Amino acid sequence: EYRPIDMLDFDREKEVLASAFRDAKEMLGRAEIDLVFETATAERFGAVLAAKDSQAIHFTCHARPDYLWLEDGRGCAYPLMVDDLCDLMASAAACGGGDSPGHNIEFVFVSACYSRAAGEAFVKAGVPHVICCRHDEEMMDQAAIEFSRELYRALACGWSVGDAFNLALNYIVVCPDVPYAQNQVKKFLLLPQEADHGCPLFSDRLRSPSGADSVRGGSEIMSVSSSTLSSGSSSSWILPPP
Repeated sequence: EYRPIDMLDFDREKEVLASAFRDAKEMLGRAEIDLVFETATAERFGAVLAAKDSQAIHFTCHARPDYLWLEDGRGCAYPLMVDDLCDLMASAAACGGGDSPGHNIEFVFVSACYSRAAGEAFVKAGVPHVICCRHDEEMMDQAAIEFSRELYRALACGWSVGDAFNLALNYIVVCPDVPYAQNQVKKFLLLPQEADHGCPLFSDRLRSPSGADSVRGGSEIMSVSSSTLSSGSSSSWILPPP
Protein backbone atom coordinates (compact mmCIF):
# COMPACT_ATOMS: atom_id res chain seq x y z
CA GLU A 1 0.00 0.00 0.00
CA TYR A 2 1.39 3.40 -1.01
CA ARG A 3 0.87 6.36 1.30
CA PRO A 4 1.84 9.95 0.47
CA ILE A 5 4.47 11.82 2.46
CA ASP A 6 4.11 15.56 2.94
CA MET A 7 6.02 17.37 0.22
CA LEU A 8 8.77 19.81 1.05
CA ASP A 9 8.93 23.08 -0.89
CA PHE A 10 11.66 22.02 -3.33
CA ASP A 11 10.89 24.74 -5.87
CA ARG A 12 11.34 27.41 -3.21
CA GLU A 13 14.56 25.87 -1.96
CA LYS A 14 15.98 25.65 -5.48
CA GLU A 15 15.36 29.36 -5.95
CA VAL A 16 16.92 30.13 -2.56
CA LEU A 17 20.10 28.23 -3.43
CA ALA A 18 20.31 29.92 -6.82
CA SER A 19 19.68 33.40 -5.42
CA ALA A 20 22.26 32.95 -2.63
CA PHE A 21 25.11 32.32 -5.06
CA ARG A 22 23.74 34.86 -7.54
CA ASP A 23 23.83 37.53 -4.81
CA ALA A 24 27.46 36.70 -4.04
CA LYS A 25 28.34 37.01 -7.71
CA GLU A 26 26.56 40.36 -8.13
CA MET A 27 27.68 41.95 -4.85
CA LEU A 28 31.30 40.82 -4.69
CA GLY A 29 32.09 39.51 -8.15
CA ARG A 30 32.29 35.89 -6.98
CA ALA A 31 32.64 33.25 -9.67
CA GLU A 32 29.34 31.80 -10.91
CA ILE A 33 28.19 28.45 -9.52
CA ASP A 34 25.87 26.35 -11.68
CA LEU A 35 22.95 24.41 -10.21
CA VAL A 36 21.62 21.07 -11.50
CA PHE A 37 18.67 19.25 -9.87
CA GLU A 38 17.96 15.51 -9.87
CA THR A 39 16.30 12.86 -7.69
CA ALA A 40 17.99 11.84 -4.44
CA THR A 41 18.58 8.09 -4.47
CA ALA A 42 21.10 5.84 -2.77
CA GLU A 43 22.55 5.09 -6.21
CA ARG A 44 23.26 8.79 -6.93
CA PHE A 45 24.76 9.28 -3.47
CA GLY A 46 27.00 6.26 -3.95
CA ALA A 47 28.07 7.57 -7.37
CA VAL A 48 29.18 10.87 -5.89
CA LEU A 49 31.17 9.11 -3.15
CA ALA A 50 32.80 6.86 -5.74
CA ALA A 51 33.83 9.85 -7.87
CA LYS A 52 35.66 11.41 -4.89
CA ASP A 53 35.28 14.91 -6.30
CA SER A 54 32.55 16.47 -4.14
CA GLN A 55 33.46 19.32 -1.83
CA ALA A 56 30.09 19.62 -0.07
CA ILE A 57 26.72 17.89 0.11
CA HIS A 58 23.33 19.38 0.94
CA PHE A 59 20.49 17.00 1.77
CA THR A 60 16.89 18.15 1.99
CA CYS A 61 14.57 15.34 2.99
CA HIS A 62 12.22 13.92 5.57
CA ALA A 63 13.86 11.88 8.30
CA ARG A 64 13.46 10.04 11.56
CA PRO A 65 16.13 9.59 14.24
CA ASP A 66 17.45 6.37 12.66
CA TYR A 67 17.01 6.98 8.93
CA LEU A 68 16.74 9.49 6.08
CA TRP A 69 13.94 9.24 3.52
CA LEU A 70 15.45 8.98 0.04
CA GLU A 71 13.74 7.71 -3.10
CA ASP A 72 14.04 4.26 -4.62
CA GLY A 73 14.25 5.43 -8.25
CA ARG A 74 10.57 4.62 -8.87
CA GLY A 75 9.04 7.55 -6.99
CA CYS A 76 8.60 5.75 -3.66
CA ALA A 77 10.20 6.48 -0.31
CA TYR A 78 13.29 4.52 0.64
CA PRO A 79 14.74 4.64 4.19
CA LEU A 80 18.50 5.04 4.24
CA MET A 81 19.26 3.73 7.72
CA VAL A 82 21.86 5.66 9.72
CA ASP A 83 23.82 2.43 10.32
CA ASP A 84 23.96 1.86 6.55
CA LEU A 85 24.99 5.48 6.03
CA CYS A 86 27.79 4.96 8.56
CA ASP A 87 28.99 1.85 6.72
CA LEU A 88 28.81 3.61 3.35
CA MET A 89 30.77 6.63 4.58
CA ALA A 90 33.25 4.38 6.41
CA SER A 91 33.93 2.55 3.16
CA ALA A 92 34.56 5.85 1.39
CA ALA A 93 36.77 7.10 4.22
CA ALA A 94 38.81 3.90 4.27
CA CYS A 95 39.83 4.41 0.64
CA GLY A 96 42.08 7.30 1.63
CA GLY A 97 44.59 5.30 3.63
CA GLY A 98 46.33 6.56 6.76
CA ASP A 99 44.77 9.67 8.30
CA SER A 100 43.37 10.97 5.01
CA PRO A 101 39.70 10.20 4.25
CA GLY A 102 38.96 8.72 0.84
CA HIS A 103 36.72 11.64 -0.13
CA ASN A 104 37.01 15.40 -0.59
CA ILE A 105 33.85 16.29 1.34
CA GLU A 106 34.43 19.30 3.59
CA PHE A 107 30.85 20.27 4.36
CA VAL A 108 27.47 18.54 4.73
CA PHE A 109 24.10 20.08 5.57
CA VAL A 110 21.41 17.52 6.43
CA SER A 111 18.34 19.74 6.22
CA ALA A 112 15.89 17.35 7.86
CA CYS A 113 14.10 16.83 11.15
CA TYR A 114 15.67 14.42 13.65
CA SER A 115 18.93 14.34 11.66
CA ARG A 116 21.64 14.45 14.34
CA ALA A 117 22.48 10.75 14.04
CA ALA A 118 22.92 11.16 10.28
CA GLY A 119 25.08 14.23 10.89
CA GLU A 120 27.27 12.32 13.32
CA ALA A 121 27.73 9.59 10.70
CA PHE A 122 29.29 12.16 8.38
CA VAL A 123 31.48 13.49 11.19
CA LYS A 124 32.67 9.97 11.96
CA ALA A 125 33.63 9.57 8.30
CA GLY A 126 35.92 12.59 8.49
CA VAL A 127 33.70 15.45 7.28
CA PRO A 128 34.96 18.49 9.27
CA HIS A 129 31.81 20.65 9.07
CA VAL A 130 28.29 19.19 9.39
CA ILE A 131 24.99 21.00 9.98
CA CYS A 132 21.96 19.00 11.11
CA CYS A 133 18.90 19.11 13.39
CA ARG A 134 18.62 17.78 16.93
CA HIS A 135 17.49 14.17 17.57
CA ASP A 136 14.14 15.06 19.11
CA GLU A 137 13.10 18.10 17.09
CA GLU A 138 10.93 18.74 14.07
CA MET A 139 12.22 21.54 11.89
CA MET A 140 9.90 24.03 10.24
CA ASP A 141 10.30 23.97 6.45
CA GLN A 142 10.26 27.77 6.22
CA ALA A 143 12.95 28.06 8.90
CA ALA A 144 15.17 25.62 7.02
CA ILE A 145 14.73 27.52 3.75
CA GLU A 146 15.51 30.92 5.27
CA PHE A 147 18.47 29.47 7.18
CA SER A 148 19.82 27.97 3.93
CA ARG A 149 19.43 31.28 2.13
CA GLU A 150 21.62 33.22 4.56
CA LEU A 151 24.05 30.35 5.17
CA TYR A 152 24.91 29.77 1.52
CA ARG A 153 24.99 33.47 0.66
CA ALA A 154 27.54 34.02 3.43
CA LEU A 155 29.58 30.97 2.41
CA ALA A 156 29.56 32.11 -1.22
CA CYS A 157 30.78 35.54 -0.07
CA GLY A 158 33.79 33.91 1.58
CA TRP A 159 32.65 33.70 5.21
CA SER A 160 33.92 30.89 7.39
CA VAL A 161 31.57 27.98 8.12
CA GLY A 162 31.21 28.99 11.77
CA ASP A 163 30.52 32.65 11.04
CA ALA A 164 28.06 31.78 8.25
CA PHE A 165 26.24 29.38 10.61
CA ASN A 166 25.91 32.07 13.31
CA LEU A 167 24.79 34.69 10.78
CA ALA A 168 22.10 32.34 9.49
CA LEU A 169 20.84 31.71 13.03
CA ASN A 170 20.65 35.44 13.76
CA TYR A 171 18.88 36.03 10.45
CA ILE A 172 16.12 33.56 11.37
CA VAL A 173 15.43 35.52 14.57
CA VAL A 174 14.71 38.73 12.66
CA CYS A 175 13.11 37.14 9.58
CA PRO A 176 9.38 38.03 9.49
CA ASP A 177 8.58 34.86 7.53
CA VAL A 178 9.63 32.49 10.35
CA PRO A 179 7.13 32.18 13.22
CA TYR A 180 8.37 31.13 16.66
CA ALA A 181 11.88 31.97 15.49
CA GLN A 182 13.51 31.73 18.92
CA ASN A 183 12.45 28.09 19.13
CA GLN A 184 13.61 27.33 15.59
CA VAL A 185 17.20 28.56 16.06
CA LYS A 186 17.74 26.09 18.89
CA LYS A 187 17.17 23.15 16.53
CA PHE A 188 20.22 23.66 14.27
CA LEU A 189 23.54 22.06 15.19
CA LEU A 190 27.03 22.57 13.78
CA LEU A 191 29.14 19.44 14.31
CA PRO A 192 31.61 18.58 15.70
CA GLN A 193 30.56 20.99 18.43
CA GLU A 194 34.06 21.55 19.86
CA ALA A 195 35.82 21.75 16.49
CA ASP A 196 37.28 24.80 14.74
CA HIS A 197 34.85 25.97 12.06
CA GLY A 198 36.78 29.13 11.25
CA CYS A 199 37.76 28.26 7.68
CA PRO A 200 35.87 29.40 4.54
CA LEU A 201 34.72 27.05 1.79
CA PHE A 202 34.88 29.48 -1.14
CA SER A 203 37.62 31.92 -0.11
CA ASP A 204 39.31 32.08 -3.54
CA ARG A 205 36.25 32.32 -5.77
CA LEU A 206 36.71 35.98 -6.86
CA ARG A 207 36.50 37.22 -10.43
CA SER A 208 39.27 39.31 -11.98
CA PRO A 209 38.49 42.79 -13.37
CA SER A 210 38.29 41.25 -16.85
CA GLY A 211 35.40 39.08 -15.71
CA ALA A 212 37.33 35.81 -15.91
CA ASP A 213 37.66 33.50 -12.91
CA SER A 214 40.76 34.27 -10.87
CA VAL A 215 41.18 30.54 -10.17
CA ARG A 216 41.16 27.79 -12.74
CA GLY A 217 37.85 26.08 -13.39
CA GLY A 218 34.65 26.71 -11.46
CA SER A 219 32.67 25.18 -8.61
CA GLU A 220 29.37 23.54 -9.44
CA ILE A 221 26.40 22.54 -7.31
CA MET A 222 24.51 19.46 -8.39
CA SER A 223 21.20 19.37 -6.52
CA VAL A 224 19.14 16.20 -6.41
CA SER A 225 15.44 16.66 -5.72
CA SER A 226 12.03 14.97 -5.93
CA SER A 227 8.52 16.04 -6.84
CA THR A 228 6.53 12.83 -6.26
CA LEU A 229 3.52 12.43 -4.00
CA SER A 230 4.86 9.38 -2.23
CA SER A 231 8.17 10.81 -1.11
CA GLY A 232 10.16 13.97 -1.04
CA SER A 233 13.93 14.18 -0.83
CA SER A 234 16.67 16.31 -2.24
CA SER A 235 20.46 16.42 -2.19
CA SER A 236 23.05 18.67 -3.70
CA TRP A 237 26.75 18.33 -4.35
CA ILE A 238 29.19 21.21 -4.60
CA LEU A 239 32.01 20.14 -6.87
CA PRO A 240 35.49 21.73 -6.66
CA PRO A 241 37.34 23.07 -9.70
CA PRO A 242 38.84 20.38 -11.98
